[in-house]
Amino acid sequence: MVARNSQSKMLAKINRLSRKDFLLTRKSSKKLVVGNLVIYYSPSDHFRASVVIGKKLAKKAVVRNRIRRLIYAYLQTKFLNIKYNLIILPQSHEITPSSLDQVLSKLS
Repeated sequence: MVARNSQSKMLAKINRLSRKDFLLTRKSSKKLVVGNLVIYYSPSDHFRASVVIGKKLAKKAVVRNRIRRLIYAYLQTKFLNIKYNLIILPQSHEITPSSLDQVLSKLS
């Protein structure tokens, strides 16, 4: 039996968007551009998010997954109290906590 680290780098399943919710959020959401992040957001009953990183940004899956894990870890610490569905599309490798903090301040 393996004990899970309490500070997992993935969002809990309840906080991740399902495919159906992803498509609904993408279709009926507002767009916010902050620095090198594009965020689609729509009001929800609780916080859910998805991070999309294309091969154009990073060719190797290892790099894409690392960027995704860094963003998920930050979302876990700061964003769990907002009530939005978020789709986050980074446009470059340089994702800074300050750009994510700007998103939080604009959504609050």
